[in-house]
Amino acid sequence: MRFKISQGAKRFVAVVGIDDVMKGWEQSFIRFKVPGDVVEMGEDPSVMAQSPVLENATLRKWYFDITLDERYREVVLVVEEGRDSVSSDHADWCDAGFITN
Repeated sequence: MRFKISQGAKRFVAVVGIDDVMKGWEQSFIRFKVPGDVVEMGEDPSVMAQSPVLENATLRKWYFDITLDERYREVVLVVEEGRDSVSSDHADWCDAGFITN
């Protein structure tokens, strides 16, 4: 998912994690990334932040609090498989948004 960064936004915040429906499934391995896209300059998106691999046995959620650089025009919310296939990788983005002050 792509979101334009609102004028005056200073930070992007979110809580991410493995969906509760997957509790007890040892096969859930997920990594979350937040690339920033410098639309007007034609640069490739660069990863501003990423989580470690989340899994039910050790770490189920992660918090993002990213300071936004003025050159970024969009953030992209990405979920990737952590180790194996995506069959049990149910991911949630919660309380995601931009902080302006």
